[in-house]
Amino acid sequence: MKSSVDRLLIIDDDADLRNLLLKRFRQSDLEIDEASDVATAKRKLYEHTYDLIILDLVMYPESGYTLFELLKEDVKLKWIPLIVLSGSNDIEDKVKCLELGADDYVTKPFQFKELKARVSRLLSRARQFEQLAFRDPLTGIYNRRYFNNHLSVELQRVQRYPSSVSLALLDIDRFKSINDKFGHPVGDQVLKGLTKLLKANLCQTDLLARYGGEEFIVLLLDTKASEASIVIDEILQKLRILPFSYTDQIPAFTFSAGIAQWEPGLNETEWIHRADQQLYEAKQKGRNKVLIWQ
Repeated sequence: MKSSVDRLLIIDDDADLRNLLLKRFRQSDLEIDEASDVATAKRKLYEHTYDLIILDLVMYPESGYTLFELLKEDVKLKWIPLIVLSGSNDIEDKVKCLELGADDYVTKPFQFKELKARVSRLLSRARQFEQLAFRDPLTGIYNRRYFNNHLSVELQRVQRYPSSVSLALLDIDRFKSINDKFGHPVGDQVLKGLTKLLKANLCQTDLLARYGGEEFIVLLLDTKASEASIVIDEILQKLRILPFSYTDQIPAFTFSAGIAQWEPGLNETEWIHRADQQLYEAKQKGRNKVLIWQ
């Protein structure tokens, strides 16, 4: 799950300026990372998730311009707001940066108060955009669009740095019957209740999304299929005994789940299909169980 604290990456080869910005932004309760060159910046961009990037153009040995293509073409990075810092006040430089995808352009020397205001505005706008574009309005968790984008990113990462990654697809058992018998408001509470339980029992690094209707999907990093099965099954066991208290009308319910571990050569579509096949098998075998793709 994403941290509630915004995280910034400052890319600048001027150590004094980096230290100043680190000190001042940390006083604003922001989490700050730094990079003194393009190579370090690329590594950190793939290792962490950032909410805003501040980029100096004139650096050695590589110019900040070399990062533009990466930042605006990579599916993980293209949505991150970008502020360019530059010693040039030339209008052509400004236009070039904005055309390449920068969200703002600040000329050195600058007043920190102004830079902070620009950062705050972009962070606020990014949060609003994420809420509208990537969040499920009922449960507040990520939606299918965001998950699919993130899955592509994760596939790129695991191909570059091989590790165990598993995917779990969950479906609430007999959800239509719940809606038919108790009404859609109760069905909504069931969805919210399961969301709350999942969030409380998944790791910070796991990605949870509402995949559609009564389906949820979870990406479990650094996790084998057998380990993912234990995690999801423990959540299911808690659900079986959990007394929901939103209203007296909330019925007892369970879910079925299918799990698939990524293997070399497996694309996103086939990966999800494997988990979906195991989910279907769990439904056919009586529901209320977790099955792994073999």
